[in-house]
Amino acid sequence: MITNKDFIKEQVDFGRTAIENLHVWDVDRSKYMNASEADSCIRRQWYEKHDTEKGPVDWGYARRGSHGEKYLVESLRAANMPLELAGDEQKSFADRETMISATPDGVALLDDGRYQFEFKTVDPRVNRSKLPRSGHVTQLRLGMALLNKLYYRKEPIKAGVLIYMDASNFNDITQHIITPEPGILERYAQRAKTILKVRAADTLDREGKATGECKLCAFKQTCGVDFAPRPTQQSRGNRGSALDEFVKNYNSAKEAEDLAKSTKAAAGEAIKQELINRSTTELVVGPYHIVVKTIKGRRSLNRKLIEQAGIDLSPFETEGAPSERLEVKHLAT
Repeated sequence: MITNKDFIKEQVDFGRTAIENLHVWDVDRSKYMNASEADSCIRRQWYEKHDTEKGPVDWGYARRGSHGEKYLVESLRAANMPLELAGDEQKSFADRETMISATPDGVALLDDGRYQFEFKTVDPRVNRSKLPRSGHVTQLRLGMALLNKLYYRKEPIKAGVLIYMDASNFNDITQHIITPEPGILERYAQRAKTILKVRAADTLDREGKATGECKLCAFKQTCGVDFAPRPTQQSRGNRGSALDEFVKNYNSAKEAEDLAKSTKAAAGEAIKQELINRSTTELVVGPYHIVVKTIKGRRSLNRKLIEQAGIDLSPFETEGAPSERLEVKHLAT
């Protein structure tokens, strides 16, 4: 007699874990930055690579993605799509030079060129206007770059196809064509080196706090990330401390950013004035194509007039999740 209300769930999880443990990766993923995680929190990646004790992990979403991928691969092959490196033939690729690895979901040589595929399942409540997700685009571009460098040198991949399938309706499928990005391996090589070679995570940013990853991260206890409101009282940090250096770097970057914005604005006005002098709105200067367009003004609601008209909009207002804003001001000395 089954008395434990979670008996079946526990048995399913135990069995699925046993099945997954039979899979052996052809690349030691602990020695490379994986393309699928390249844009995720750098601290979480460091903990993962350095065998850090983790808290409970819910693998449900990953398993959903694996079964969705299987459905797509089987369906495309049944439709005579010439998929290789997919399904049971899936293969991981690792570049020792950049310390980056990737496992493509499939590659197909079509009439107009070779394409790499990446399959994703999404929650039906996902806002489709926010797709494709930047992390998925990075994953696909790193995969294309690795394959072209290590496998398809003579006939490189022309583009990637990022496919999203609704997890609740397998007929709801959308695709996005992703162009390769030259130099992306070199751009991410330093990040990979940091993840794999830095001796302690303390020097790495808690990137997940800004992206929301921390809330579901298995390492949040080890990381010590704090979601509680910060105290408002002022205190002073020691000169020469790590915090002092962080603040100086932040302030220097902000000053450079402000100068760059000012320089850009001045140059922009000078360019527009020069176009006026030439009686044109479009021209080519060297490798640059310049166009001045008239943009329609943004529509907005005049809340003062709405209130005067006696219309109450409060039932339609929503409040977003609280966030943090950093302010750094230079004190007079």
